[in-house]
Amino acid sequence: MMGHYDPKRPMVVARCTRIGRYRSWKTVPMRQSNALMIFIMDVSGSMGDEQKEIVRIESFWIDTLAAHPV
Repeated sequence: MMGHYDPKRPMVVARCTRIGRYRSWKTVPMRQSNALMIFIMDVSGSMGDEQKEIVRIESFWIDTLAAHPV
């Protein structure tokens, strides 16, 4: 192509790399997640303070590990 552009007859020139293959795009998958976590805790008289604390700690770790998997 000599620098002349004709809008009625556009041309695409493929550029060959050193190994003889034509360049193309490469699809790169991106991680994506759509999740909702709802924690419901029993606050009735059947659970004592120690049991409620265990549930709070457990829900903290579940939420932390779900947001940042190892």
